[in-house]
Amino acid sequence: MLPKNTTSLSTTEIFYAPSNGIPKELNLILSFSFFKIYQSFNHNKFRKAMKSMSLFEQLVFILYTQGWEQLGKIPNPITGKIEKKLEEAKFTIDLLDMLKEKTKGNLTEDEIRFLEYSISQLKINYFFEVENERKQKSETTPQNQS
Repeated sequence: MLPKNTTSLSTTEIFYAPSNGIPKELNLILSFSFFKIYQSFNHNKFRKAMKSMSLFEQLVFILYTQGWEQLGKIPNPITGKIEKKLEEAKFTIDLLDMLKEKTKGNLTEDEIRFLEYSISQLKINYFFEVENERKQKSETTPQNQS
């Protein structure tokens, strides 16, 4: 887990909010960076944690992981390369927001917490990536001198 006082993010760092209220099984998954999860994908604890998740939580986790990949935070599992695709990440976040709206009143407390946690983490990291791109563009674009 990253230090709580992380102020700047590189391409491979992920910002995590406190995991208060996250179910024990999901906390196992969320307490590691997703890169470590990819490295230990065959680890028995990870597989056991995934099996203990509801189908809805598994769907959210798939979209959540896809969002990290699109934000350039974890490598593409097929190519092994970091590929930042912010428009696709925004679509994934919007999709999770839509799931939240469409499933209101039909989820367990654990599912609600996991969905809200997933959305908030992707939004925070999306914001940082968009800001980093904006800063990079402004630094490389020559300013008009009057």
